[in-house]
Amino acid sequence: MRMIGWCIVLILSLVNSGESQEVRKIPAAQAKAIIRQFEGKPNLSLPDPTIYQVDDRLIYHFRLNNGDEYRVNALTGEIQSVFYGSVQSRKITKEIKANILPLSKLEAIAWQQAKHLYKGFKVMKMVLFDKYFDGEAYVFEFRQQLPNGAFTDNGCTVCIRADNGKLLFYSQTFTDIPQEASQIPTVSKEQALEEVRRAIGLVEITRVGKFLLEFWRGKLIWRLAEVEGPFPDGTTYWWSASVDAKTGRVLEISKMPAGYYRQPLRGHTMVGGILLKREYGPIVRGKNLFIPSEVFLTFGIEIERLGNQVVLSAQRRLIVEKNDYYIKGEKIFLSPMLLLKLLPGFVIGIHEDYYRRSINILCANKESNYWLVRHGKNPIRHYDEKKFQKVHEMMHRMGLILE
Repeated sequence: MRMIGWCIVLILSLVNSGESQEVRKIPAAQAKAIIRQFEGKPNLSLPDPTIYQVDDRLIYHFRLNNGDEYRVNALTGEIQSVFYGSVQSRKITKEIKANILPLSKLEAIAWQQAKHLYKGFKVMKMVLFDKYFDGEAYVFEFRQQLPNGAFTDNGCTVCIRADNGKLLFYSQTFTDIPQEASQIPTVSKEQALEEVRRAIGLVEITRVGKFLLEFWRGKLIWRLAEVEGPFPDGTTYWWSASVDAKTGRVLEISKMPAGYYRQPLRGHTMVGGILLKREYGPIVRGKNLFIPSEVFLTFGIEIERLGNQVVLSAQRRLIVEKNDYYIKGEKIFLSPMLLLKLLPGFVIGIHEDYYRRSINILCANKESNYWLVRHGKNPIRHYDEKKFQKVHEMMHRMGLILE
């Protein structure tokens, strides 16, 4: 999204205000004086503003002929945002990327601008919270961090044109933060995570993208984003949630819009999105995982044991090396990586999780593709659903599938 989007989104969210707050707002002339002081330009020519209402705020919106825009809180006199349309690029992203400045230099400019423009930047102990490239500018978000590690809503966003280092957009937020916001949370990260797991009904949580302590709407909360974890059948979605850091109560849970994928439960094997019974899960030997030979049989692979030697036959005959199999009594356990050698093009990946002792065997079918896409891997080019159906039927006949 190019930087003009910052203004468009904000404008679209505004509606013309009524007269109910007319008495409370500062004069437009005072808002102009605030902008001139902010810019350090006492003679800056400003047009008469349009006034809008956003939630409980009245906003003066000044749009200059050169494309620059200012938004001032008409109740408090605080500058909400500035968009410098006069320096907006008319180049496409490809052209900007070809002339992009080093990120270290852009970040240094952003720090300089933030310290200069945001009142009390050092006193509030602002930190760089996030940064990203939007196609035209690098966006740097600074937020206040309290001694207990909690982030507040106080902060500013600084957008620097990536090819010339000019300030393109700036916004800021000032909020009164009570002393109790700096208290140590009663609920730990681990307790918050468990409350979210139970509230959603997951077997376990396998990943959390972001886990932050925040002071939000008068409460100290744990905020979790991109929470992953399987239901009992392996079906996995991504979630976001927030937990009261004082009481442990789950305040909000929402399922993220991306679709589901399947992953094996702890100690289980999964084949093409089909979860197998726990007895067919992998075993650990040294630093390697091995799966029962029955899993290989479902792929139509023949297994011979010739003394202490194991031979596999599928599209070709393969003598298994000693470190790729393990024999316990009459049972044979094999390295899942052998499937890649025996069935190239159909078994397209093996995901081993040593910590969770789980194996995900990815086949050329749609269920495996969902997992690949969600984990940023290359998608499957050619499905072989008919062949996988035969594997599925064999797993069903052998009683391997977790019902």
